[in-house]
Amino acid sequence: MSRLGYRSPPAPVQGSTPLDAVDAVLAMVSQRKLVTAEEARRMLHGVQVAVEGEAPEARIAGIIMDATTTYSDQMVLERSRLVDPLLDIRLVICS
Repeated sequence: MSRLGYRSPPAPVQGSTPLDAVDAVLAMVSQRKLVTAEEARRMLHGVQVAVEGEAPEARIAGIIMDATTTYSDQMVLERSRLVDPLLDIRLVICS
């Protein structure tokens, strides 16, 4: 459990698609107003693991790097700080 009382995000399901991983994190985040920076990094890392070996992997890694860099000095984030990069990743996967 996190400091905010939420469960830690699950690891991507073995055999799930990258889109499934992004959608699972989006569903989890949509139920919350705040996310700790550590949880956000863990969630984005799970998405990154799910896209390993996929064609847009480098673009997605760039999105994740930008997102984690922008909130590296914060302890708690608003939901939108995690949703925006997840939607960008989803767009890359679907294009």
